[in-house]
Amino acid sequence: MKIFRILGNVNFIRVKEDLSVYKELFDSIVLGAVFYDEQGNFIEANKAARQILGCSNKELINTTFYSPEWKMIGEDGRELREIDHPVKICLNTGRKVNDKVLGFYNKKLKETRWIHVNCTPLLKKDNTGV
Repeated sequence: MKIFRILGNVNFIRVKEDLSVYKELFDSIVLGAVFYDEQGNFIEANKAARQILGCSNKELINTTFYSPEWKMIGEDGRELREIDHPVKICLNTGRKVNDKVLGFYNKKLKETRWIHVNCTPLLKKDNTGV
């Protein structure tokens, strides 16, 4: 068992070990978390997100947040336009988008699943994408 602690005044980091710890922490989060690139392509999803979405990272790599196979719908049950998707809004504005409810088609379960979505852009100091 590993224990994660946040310590102050740590002055050196072993990058190789540090990245593996972050990866392990990312996968241990019980809420689904997904990284996208600046075009909205999936980069990586943690274990919880893969379970919710019903697919592997390998399957996600070839899709975007708005690939047709997701059959995205809004809270009102209507088809969600790409421009109204929280990820698209976040990418276009560079601002957080919180508390959106979306439906998507889970191919593995062959049913619509509902998710609560929050999106946060990861920006460099110059306010451009990571």
